[in-house]
Amino acid sequence: MAASEESELIANESALEAFCKAPAEQRQLTAELKGVLAETACTGVIRYKWHLIKPLLVQLMQQQLHDFEAAEHVDVGPARPLPDDDSVEALCERFSAMLDDFAGPPWTLQRLCELLLEPRKQYQRLHKLALALEKLLLVTGEQETTQDPGPAPRLSQLTRVNEAPLTGDAQVNLT
Repeated sequence: MAASEESELIANESALEAFCKAPAEQRQLTAELKGVLAETACTGVIRYKWHLIKPLLVQLMQQQLHDFEAAEHVDVGPARPLPDDDSVEALCERFSAMLDDFAGPPWTLQRLCELLLEPRKQYQRLHKLALALEKLLLVTGEQETTQDPGPAPRLSQLTRVNEAPLTGDAQVNLT
């Protein structure tokens, strides 16, 4: 397989391991890494072990919460309080701890991936996103990694979250 064809695939296990080993402040979510979450969001397939997926979720969750917080400072009028009057940092820590409590992927992982990849599709305010994330993390059930998930998909094969299969330019934005 040519290098250009390989780069169109979602991240492989060694890329996930490198991401996990990097210091948190140096981690960069590439399109290939987000592709791992997009595959789960679009198909329900859990290709990699939980300890490799969890850091992706934590990084993307922190990024989205901070982006929502920054956008709220631009809005007119007072912002709604967060659940339990938490700061965004406190929410990130609490949600990360909730993810740490799972020995395997939560059974809400597909929806969690959908929400983190495209949160503005359903939520425009920080407090609503925080409540939705909390609800998805309060579950106790876990699921197994998909047995024999088949070959890794190309990024161009992944549809947008909660949409029909690709028809032209309707692919998930992983940048």
